[in-house]
Amino acid sequence: MSDKDTFAETPREGVAYIHPSIETKLSKEKRDEVHQIVQEIKNFGASQRQLLYLIYQLALNLESRSALVAITQAVNTTREQVAPVSKLVLDERSPAKRLIVVASS
Repeated sequence: MSDKDTFAETPREGVAYIHPSIETKLSKEKRDEVHQIVQEIKNFGASQRQLLYLIYQLALNLESRSALVAITQAVNTTREQVAPVSKLVLDERSPAKRLIVVASS
């Protein structure tokens, strides 16, 4: 396939044409990597408020402004509804000796 076939304008000398690699769906390998990241965060023992703040911070790095706005608005709305922590439990069985946060009921 030539540049002439993929671009609306006639290719010009001295102009570089780039075919961006935009993922519309994540491959299984990429999804597995994301799952490993999530597991590591869970092993770290992040609280619900920390998880929401992490999601907020990740959203700020999105290229899509509409996605950024939708996610940050959802996080801001949700964080007010998170119950305060009433108990922390140390999981001795966990290799990371992680804390388990138990919200009050």
